[in-house]
Amino acid sequence: MNTYRASALQLKTRLFTVIVVLTNVLGNTALTWGMKKMGSLDSSPLSYIRAILSPAVLLGITLLILWMLSRMTLLSWADLSYVLPVTSAGYIMQAHNSQFQRRSSGRRMMQWVLVGVIVGSTATADVLQTIEMKRHGEVSDFRPGRLGRMFAKLLGRPFLILTVLFMALSFFAFMKLLTIADLSFAVPATAASFVIETILARLLLKETVDIRRWAGAALVAFGVALLAV
Repeated sequence: MNTYRASALQLKTRLFTVIVVLTNVLGNTALTWGMKKMGSLDSSPLSYIRAILSPAVLLGITLLILWMLSRMTLLSWADLSYVLPVTSAGYIMQAHNSQFQRRSSGRRMMQWVLVGVIVGSTATADVLQTIEMKRHGEVSDFRPGRLGRMFAKLLGRPFLILTVLFMALSFFAFMKLLTIADLSFAVPATAASFVIETILARLLLKETVDIRRWAGAALVAFGVALLAV
């Protein structure tokens, strides 16, 4: 019985990993395409509303909502330090979708400021989300009605309310970043959150982080350092 459950859990983990990767890649690609067509955003709320209502951006947002919900489900049984590196395959796929072009020093400074906002808010959101999903326990009933009621109940919990706020901050900063940087820069650069989150997973969540996960975090850090050169 234990062997069967372990096999079922492994299959479920792989299935949700694929869903998380594909929805993230397709969502970010659609979002980038839409934002490039919109051009530069000013600081007024109306410019962001117009951008969000454009078809490509709306498709990207829909896919990224699906990504967030499937990732929340995966985190109900999988460690954050596992989810981070295995889903980073999406970063590699997205890096090949466009070619990074060097910008002026002022624009590059703004790019890295936005990257810092995205990394900080994403890391905070992921840790809070993981804590709340671990409190909830493993999701095992995938009927649409039960899933809807579960997510509706979870979204009323304080940590997940904060998660949504930090993810919203990350999202709008990412939208702005896509207007001044290529996707092949924006996605790998913001992967710096992987390194921070792996450390937080060990220190705050008390997860067992083996040498392979530390190595994965180190490789991500090296990749971000290359972009900064």
